[in-house]
Amino acid sequence: ESELEQANNRDDYKLKGQLLISNIYLFKKHVPEIVTLQNFYSEDLHDIEIELDPNMSIEKNSEKYFNLYKKNKRTIENLNEQIRITKNDIEYFEMIKFQLENADKTDIAEIKEELIANGILKENIKINKKKNKNSYLVVYHNDVAIYVGKNNLQNDAITNKLARRDYLWFHAKDIPGSHVVIFDNNPSEETIEVASMLAAYYSKFKNEDYVYVDRTLIKNVKKISGAKPGLVTYTDQTSVKQKIDRVLIGQLLTKENNK
Repeated sequence: ESELEQANNRDDYKLKGQLLISNIYLFKKHVPEIVTLQNFYSEDLHDIEIELDPNMSIEKNSEKYFNLYKKNKRTIENLNEQIRITKNDIEYFEMIKFQLENADKTDIAEIKEELIANGILKENIKINKKKNKNSYLVVYHNDVAIYVGKNNLQNDAITNKLARRDYLWFHAKDIPGSHVVIFDNNPSEETIEVASMLAAYYSKFKNEDYVYVDRTLIKNVKKISGAKPGLVTYTDQTSVKQKIDRVLIGQLLTKENNK
């Protein structure tokens, strides 16, 4: 971002090239090392100082500034792309950090597998080759299954492979958290609240009393092209300020663990 700011400050190369060409009649006899020209492109017509190479014609000096402008423009485009990639990486590693803090042994093995697949960890790191296909959390409320992903592989499986397009999808708003899906296309309001509560509980703000949670249909959730696992975009969401009932969450998890 610092480099981008510097590049944006150098974006007057084009202006200098234009002013030199527009005032070419001033340089019939010789080309000075520095010239001060009126910037008639600005409202206040302020003067602008331009460094020149006296060994080159004014046309060549103007061409040099236009070339600098083109190079700087490419630099700005590249920096913007690198900033976008870096912000996505930061978001991804924040999500991995959150998942590791809440992971059991199976979850950790799957996270290692994901990091190796993305070239982040070396392949010689040992992982558990034996996969538990049902390692994601399934909670039942009024006999309706609510699936909770505890890492990106589980999130991806639940959202993009197992769920139907007309199922409701939940995620804590703007923070790392689990994908939560109700596996029923006509859930009760009570089940919707429980799923929203699970999304709040399985998020970075799980220790808060209230967490903002988004919900939308699976058909509105899209994988980000070229992005790392678990990163999605979604539309047509409803946001609610969800209170976490820890007693209820504890009862649901105890009931699931006793199965």
